Amino acid sequence: MNEYEHLISLQFDNTGRDQGAGDPANDLMPEAGGPARILIVDDDVRMRESVRDLLEMHGHSCELAAGGRQALELLARDSFDLALLDIAMPGMSGVELLKRIAADHPDLSVIMVSGETSFENATQALRLGAADFLRKPYSPADLLCSIDSVLHKRCLQQAVQQMNARLAISEERHRFIIENSPDIIYMLDAEGRFTFVNERVEQVLGYARDEIIGRHFLELVPPEDHERVAWVINERRTGKRASQEVELRLVHKSSGFVTRSGSLHTVPVELNAMGVYGKGGGEGSGPFLGTYGVIRDISARKRSEALINYQLNHDLLTGLPNRALFQDRLQQAISRARRERSGFALMFLDMDRFKAVNDSYGHLVGDALLQTVARIMRSYVRDSDTLARLGGDEFTLLLPQVEQVADAERIARKIIERFREPLDIEGHELFASFSIGIAMYPEHGTTEEELVRHADLAMYHVKKRSRRGHAVYEPSMDAVPAVHPALESELRKALAGRQLEVMLQPQQYTATGELAGAEALLRWHHPEKGLVMPGDFIPFAEESGLIVELGDWVLRETCRLIGERFRDPAHRDLVISVNV
Repeated sequence: MNEYEHLISLQFDNTGRDQGAGDPANDLMPEAGGPARILIVDDDVRMRESVRDLLEMHGHSCELAAGGRQALELLARDSFDLALLDIAMPGMSGVELLKRIAADHPDLSVIMVSGETSFENATQALRLGAADFLRKPYSPADLLCSIDSVLHKRCLQQAVQQMNARLAISEERHRFIIENSPDIIYMLDAEGRFTFVNERVEQVLGYARDEIIGRHFLELVPPEDHERVAWVINERRTGKRASQEVELRLVHKSSGFVTRSGSLHTVPVELNAMGVYGKGGGEGSGPFLGTYGVIRDISARKRSEALINYQLNHDLLTGLPNRALFQDRLQQAISRARRERSGFALMFLDMDRFKAVNDSYGHLVGDALLQTVARIMRSYVRDSDTLARLGGDEFTLLLPQVEQVADAERIARKIIERFREPLDIEGHELFASFSIGIAMYPEHGTTEEELVRHADLAMYHVKKRSRRGHAVYEPSMDAVPAVHPALESELRKALAGRQLEVMLQPQQYTATGELAGAEALLRWHHPEKGLVMPGDFIPFAEESGLIVELGDWVLRETCRLIGERFRDPAHRDLVISVNV
């Protein structure tokens, strides 16, 4: 019986058996590989067809080639998992075909088949890349076992390749994530020297990565911060005890590595770090290898915080401290003066007739006037002084180093004199003047409320007297009815409740004594204070804007009186004057 007859007989022997779990041929099938695409190359037609029939019975898909060139043609247009090559073939031998496959199709697994039993043939085939070597004649079980082994090995190799590919992709992904992180990611060794840092360090601190590696972390820390942050950057703790969201400063490259104290360009950062320990132990139970940390640039956040803090404490129109910051500075000045047993001066400044500017020229011109006035007054204050805008046209000036009344009055006179000259505001020539009240600590008060109230009373005293001037608080000013806070409300009630009266004062020709006309005079009959003269409420009507409504009422009332009292044609040429 020749080779292929032997193989066929064994094959038909196997077909009569149960193909269940007890079939030894089935037991030889690879679990992981499954059906495979197999190329059978043999010049003996009956041999290659019988092998095909055997393998297809076990689920494989086969293609046949009578020689090397036909095999190469099939390989060029199709893909296979395994090739069975007969060594002894006319034209291109199996060994030559194996060499071509190894060069052009390195992923194809090959089993060499030969009727020769020499050790050299098997060794040569395996050295050229064959996965296995079978000697003819062979049993179906031997063939299936060899195929199973090669396919299983191929499956494992593919799994390893896929795993390596996934690892490469994963490594590339993690490298991409680390290198493109918005944060600085670093590693220190046990001595505190950088062993790794990502490229973000160049954008945040200006250093190239190579300039950082090998340097001690303290070279990036300002000397005055060494003690505070030494154990934060070089963290040894893990878990919840490790450093989290710690704010600190690092030195930018523009300042050079820190070798001495001095003015340094620093970058505010936030740090999270943890200790790294060897295998088999965490903190305290394994060798300390170094520190892993993440550093986030918080410069933008700090700028935003500074801007918000500035806006909370400053008047956005003039840039001066606002009421909140003024009150804080005043409280500090009181605490310091109380502690040092010293004194200071407080001025309350109110711009005269500012509302008239707003009403006449508009708010844009009024705002420009406030900005110009604030800029001019800044030139009269020192760094230790606080010039603040409380709102509208009200300002305060805190002079913590002025302890004498005479010095405070001298500064007030300088401010008043400076504004005697006209100001060019948006193409308009405007005059600004101030009524200034002065209160001294501790003579005129020892609390914030007392000092502000007394300076305000002194300013009100100037307003009532003549405007454009200054006054120092005196206890007698407390006796002056402080009607100005409620005066607007009372004036409105007076207009609505007919508490106001227009009186016509006759005017005569001196030579003849004939009636020439009359002057309209306004009087206020206050229900509690009695007769209030115009000098006591007209200035506040002007400041509050009620002067327009009050003027309209006076004109209407005067016209009514004229209609009632001067109907005689003889009075047709009389002149009635009204101050507006």
